[in-house]
Amino acid sequence: MNDTVAPQLIYLVRHGRTHLNAEGRLRGRADPQLDDTGRHEAARTAAALTGSGIVGVVTSPLARAVQTAVAIEGRLHVQHVVDPRLADRDYGPQTGRTEAEVAAEFGSLDAAPGVEPSADLARRAMAALSEAAGRFAPDPVAVVSP
Repeated sequence: MNDTVAPQLIYLVRHGRTHLNAEGRLRGRADPQLDDTGRHEAARTAAALTGSGIVGVVTSPLARAVQTAVAIEGRLHVQHVVDPRLADRDYGPQTGRTEAEVAAEFGSLDAAPGVEPSADLARRAMAALSEAAGRFAPDPVAVVSP
């Protein structure tokens, strides 16, 4: 008897570009919309996922991720679900600065005051990813996050 279980496909999708991405600035919990390039990237991503078998999309609540998820949703005719745990890292007062600026002042992004610890980010993101997989198992799912 073969007890092998086929692996579930989870498509990890990064949101399309925003003006802050274009400027190389930390976005974190800032909530800019996709720019024209970002909307085009989201549409291209949705087209690339056609035929993937994706049955659902789980997304960060941030506008740039939701806009990307909606592009996928519209192309694949599936629905998206928002999971706040997929929000970007909280950069606190460092939001809007470049990583180089922060590193020059504090030595590293992780050492800067008000920045969410990377271990906390990893813990919440992995919990969200695990739940997203379980929600749609064994079918493929797309997860959109900053």
